[in-house]
Amino acid sequence: MQILQNLIHLLEESEWRRSKAYLAGALLLAGLVIVYNVREAKGFVVPEAMDQAQLARNLAEGKGYVTEFVRPLSLKLIGEKRHQEMLKEAEGTVPPEGEAPGTPSVSDGEDETAQPEILWYAGLDGAERDHPDLANAPGWSFFLSLAMRALPFEFSIGSESFSRYQPEVLIGMINQVLFFLSAFVLFLIAGQLFDRTVAWFATAVFLATDLLWQFCFSGLATHLVILLGLLLVWCLMRLERGPKASGEIRDGNGAKGGRGYYVGYSIICGLLLAGLTLTEYSLGALLVPVTLFLAFCLPGRRTISVGVVLTVFVLCVLPWMLRNYGWSGHFLGLAGYAWWQGTDLYPGNSLECVLKDQLVRVPPGILTKKLLVNADEILQNEILRMGGSWLSAFFLVGFLIAFKNRSLNRLRWFTLGSLLLLIVVQALGHTHGSDLDPQVNGGNLLVVLLPLVYLFGAGLLYQLVDRWQLDFLGAYYYVGFLALLLTCLPMIFRLLPPRESPRAWPPYHPPLIERIGEWFEADDLLMSDMPWAVGWYADRRCLWLTRSLDPEFYEVSDYHETIRGLYLTQLTSEKRFISDILGGGPWGRLYADVFLNQEMPEGFPLNNVNEDFFPDQLFMTDWKRWSQ
Repeated sequence: MQILQNLIHLLEESEWRRSKAYLAGALLLAGLVIVYNVREAKGFVVPEAMDQAQLARNLAEGKGYVTEFVRPLSLKLIGEKRHQEMLKEAEGTVPPEGEAPGTPSVSDGEDETAQPEILWYAGLDGAERDHPDLANAPGWSFFLSLAMRALPFEFSIGSESFSRYQPEVLIGMINQVLFFLSAFVLFLIAGQLFDRTVAWFATAVFLATDLLWQFCFSGLATHLVILLGLLLVWCLMRLERGPKASGEIRDGNGAKGGRGYYVGYSIICGLLLAGLTLTEYSLGALLVPVTLFLAFCLPGRRTISVGVVLTVFVLCVLPWMLRNYGWSGHFLGLAGYAWWQGTDLYPGNSLECVLKDQLVRVPPGILTKKLLVNADEILQNEILRMGGSWLSAFFLVGFLIAFKNRSLNRLRWFTLGSLLLLIVVQALGHTHGSDLDPQVNGGNLLVVLLPLVYLFGAGLLYQLVDRWQLDFLGAYYYVGFLALLLTCLPMIFRLLPPRESPRAWPPYHPPLIERIGEWFEADDLLMSDMPWAVGWYADRRCLWLTRSLDPEFYEVSDYHETIRGLYLTQLTSEKRFISDILGGGPWGRLYADVFLNQEMPEGFPLNNVNEDFFPDQLFMTDWKRWSQ
């Protein structure tokens, strides 16, 4: 009994008293992690996540930055680039005036027949297995490859009775570690700009945001870019305040504001900006608000800071851009055509499936239409509920109230400028991948600024609470608890029954896809409507569906490499029957003919059908591989 009394006295009267709240918060967070990971952890759904995961596996296995997910447009760009190089070497020809060497052929009008046909497969080695990836920024895949070398990733599934794919669970946990690191950096930033009460509240709201927990197991790079973004803001704060406010003295005479201080933090800013760009190309747009912030908020040191940031940024990003240009003739690879996707000329995923046709340059009017339509959607449905929290509205309303702290006002205007710029970039970069889930997708750039939005929203909330002049004991804590409870409601309702299945079926069933991969050799080429899943779960090269059966499918199989199997899933079979299956392209009609009429296209080489996949899916091969 005496031991118990001593323990109570230790917790109530000694220095351990202040640690009780920290211990309770840590236990609550640990319990939330356990409950969420057991109940809500799901398999990958976003194609971009599977695509980058298989790239990371190839890097970890020492294969280089090569992909199993082969896009027809990638074949086209590489073929045209090599074709032009071959012409220059063989005939000594030079490109037309005003056109850079290796620039992909693009038509300015609708008349594609006026363009000379370029053999897309010219110069491609049919025996070459490794296909360079030109669609993704390398940062997230490289980061995951390091984790795959250090942690016990097990890529073999091997069992039908499974609920989660082990590598996807580990990637989700890695994202959770990045999530908690971001929360720690946010707490440090909030503590410097506001008081500890605001810092704790903003961090708690950040950790209780259901959308951010969903991003953990999405497999996307969102939490990595959030962490890099917060570190960038921390460096900007240090630069804006200078060495005096930061407590750094450079010489024995007490001189403050040494050049080395600004050069050092400017180098870090340049590295962080380059890291953001090489993780998500679209975030390279943040170079504009960062440069403006340094130019207007660092009097006397703006020239050296801006110059160092730009120099470091270019030196870090340029080698990768030159690599893309060497393969495709475009500094961003396939990502350079993202603004064209989803327009009237290239709806859905049609642009990435272009193989033979000349690319028609999208006119400014159509791009403007895409910008206005998508920006209207963002402004109406996303801005006011960023992260699913009402605290985002407080951030916007807060611009009606000026802070006395000059650093706060400068950082708030930086956040607003970045937000407006990212709205434009996100609207123009909207692709078919963003339509699968309006929020949990790689194109959701606004979520990168969510910690700062919460920070300023929390600051305004507590400013209003101060004006209420509540005089009862614990007023701030009660108000903060009530506000936090309201922001936690989406997370609370998600954890309540019923529990959702962790499997993303349809159309993804990893054991089935892995079994399909076992029927083929490592060098075989398949074609599917979900090649990202075949590349990730089956570890086999898979080409996205071409836009036509004849001539594109036959040209790939005859001139590039023989296609050994065709795998169509619910992405094709569950479309609208009249407009999408019968009238939407050759592959829906192929599914309908084989399943309903038992008819094969004349001369189609994949004439062996596995009827076990009916009626949801269609699997065809050159011979009955499943009988082996």
